[in-house]
This record gives sequence, structure tokens and C-alpha cells, in this order.
Amino acid sequence: MTAMHHGNGTPLVKVFGNHASSNWRQSQGPTIAFVVLDADGIVVPYTRIAKAAREQSIILRVGCMCNPGACQRFLGIDDLQLRENYAAGKVCSDDNDTVNGKPTGGIRISFGRMSTWSDARRWLRFLKGYVDHGEVTVALPRVVLPVDASAPEVEGTITGLAVFPVKGCRAMRPQGA
Repeated sequence: MTAMHHGNGTPLVKVFGNHASSNWRQSQGPTIAFVVLDADGIVVPYTRIAKAAREQSIILRVGCMCNPGACQRFLGIDDLQLRENYAAGKVCSDDNDTVNGKPTGGIRISFGRMSTWSDARRWLRFLKGYVDHGEVTVALPRVVLPVDASAPEVEGTITGLAVFPVKGCRAMRPQGA
């Protein structure tokens, strides 16, 4: 990800954490926290990235991910700005990704035991769609889950659906389905 740049040389992402440390694998594990930058070096709102990723069946964590101290440190938010964010209505798990033009959180991807190289390549193809554009331009196939034909038929109407992709995450509600 850090090798990706816009045509003018501006990095596509700013990665947070201790990845330059020789023991980064032990200190933070297989997670990468970052922000996406446009060609002018301005942070792309994390809700925009999350929405586009969700449409491609890519699951991300966004915001401060229950770690406001790290968010404050890596985004350069001082105590006064933190109070101003709160006064402006910023709370955990909201979609308020900027206050006064400054980012209030970032993006985190996590790789685990069941992650594959294909997952990593798919993420990089998705991210590449933001180079010099600010919007996704890479079309990836949507994942469709098969229906179990042996399941008994049940009558009723589904009025809503909430998906909890990761323990501790708030629900994601499919749009337009």
C-alpha cells in the first residue's frame, strides 16, 4: 500500500503504527491502520471508502476503532480539537468522519488465519481505484451466497437485515436490497 502513489507523487495512503519496527508483527499483529489521501494530500473521508468497500463485499473497520488515544496521536488531534469534535456531535460509531475539515478517524484492515493472498490482492486492486480519482474505478465481482435448497420453506416477510461482520462492530444494513 505504501508503494502506491498518485501521478504527481503524492502517496495514496498514510499508514499508522510501528511497521518500521523490526518486531512489528509481535507488537501489533496483522492489522494496518491508515487514511487514504487524494492527489492533493487531503484525507478522503473514511465513510466514502467504507461504503465503496462494502459495495464490493470488503469489510473494513473505520473511525477510531475503540482507541481514541491512538486516533488522537496518529491524526494529530490535540485536546482542544478533541473537545471541539465532541461539542460538534462527534461520538463513537457515528459516520461523522470530519469536523471543521479535519479527519476524526481512519481505516483499519485486518488479516487473520482465514485470510488469503487473494484477499490482499483484492484489497490492493480496490485501493488502486483511488489513485488520481478519489472514487473507485475498479469493478470487482459481487459475492453472492448460495441458498440452501434443503432448508425448509418458511412463510413470512423479511422487513430488514442487519449484518454484524466482526464481533464488537455495529450492524451493517444492506441498502437497496
